[in-house]
Amino acid sequence: MADTEQKLRREVGAERERLVDAVQTLREAGAEARGKLRTRAPLAAVGALGVGLGLRAALRLIGRRGSRS
Repeated sequence: MADTEQKLRREVGAERERLVDAVQTLREAGAEARGKLRTRAPLAAVGALGVGLGLRAALRLIGRRGSRS
């Protein structure tokens, strides 16, 4: 029984280390993405606006075609 408990403790410890590594990787990736976004924020805003306006126009067109039927 003590052997099983020790094995479980080792497994939990190893999993904890993997989780710590994963969180660190995510933090680094998030910091990198924020840095890129800061430099490209105006471009991203214009792109988002363009997508929003295009989607709005497409939905209006679909709505008009649907009301003719």
